[in-house]
Amino acid sequence: MSLKRFLTSLSVAVCLGVMAFQAHAQTPPSPIIAIVDVPGVIRKSEAAKTIGAQMETFRTRYDEESRVQSGQRDVQGRLRTLDRAYQGALRKVELKLAEIIEGLATERGVNLVLVASAAVIYTPSMDLSEESLARLNAALPSVTVELTNQ
Repeated sequence: MSLKRFLTSLSVAVCLGVMAFQAHAQTPPSPIIAIVDVPGVIRKSEAAKTIGAQMETFRTRYDEESRVQSGQRDVQGRLRTLDRAYQGALRKVELKLAEIIEGLATERGVNLVLVASAAVIYTPSMDLSEESLARLNAALPSVTVELTNQ
């Protein structure tokens, strides 16, 4: 066996040994899983309902103004403004929900939270959706949609 071959074999053996040791030393914890229907919680939340009501008012007003103004570019700009405002308001709800889910997970010792659509079968005790919704409604009962012309 040549020296080069020996060193290569030794290097591979050392690497495999180190990897095996690290894999054994860093055994991940057993999963404690919870489920949250994130889209459902957001859809049912009081904050999302207030966003929807405000957006409907803005759309109605923009539609009326659009009939008076015939400029297509202006209408498209207003639609983009509405979309940005909606996305910004919805983002506030999503961030608060993520904070709430993280808190619930910590309280219950959960180390893995899945979106309900990712789970085929789960027991109702794993579902944090209703508790998340209740806490979201208490923490964020409404969100103001902020229209900005950018």
